[in-house]
Amino acid sequence: MKIRRKCLTHKVKLPGSDVENYEKEEKRILKELESMNIEPICASHLINTYGTRVDKIIEIVKEKPSLKDRISQNKPIIKAEIEYMLANEFVETLEDIMIRRTWLNLEQDHGFDCLDYISN
Repeated sequence: MKIRRKCLTHKVKLPGSDVENYEKEEKRILKELESMNIEPICASHLINTYGTRVDKIIEIVKEKPSLKDRISQNKPIIKAEIEYMLANEFVETLEDIMIRRTWLNLEQDHGFDCLDYISN
């Protein structure tokens, strides 16, 4: 017997999209990231990936400014993003980061240029 239910996904907000005016919030976040000298491509990546949850990554960078640097010059992922994953996303293995969180394994170079930072 098949049970049919109405789809509810159009009513459920994704994590990081929990604001009334997302465009206004996006501008606020982008301005803050720019003021911290985070590269535009990295800022765009953070906003598109985390939405309003990027505020937690901003706090990490404020506490330790060196974490605003990229893990590789070829990827828009910054060190603070990895730290955020380790503290908040139940990362247990290198594969959790490479495959499940960043999808670096799908890059042409499979993310090998990021392994030094991630594995330490």
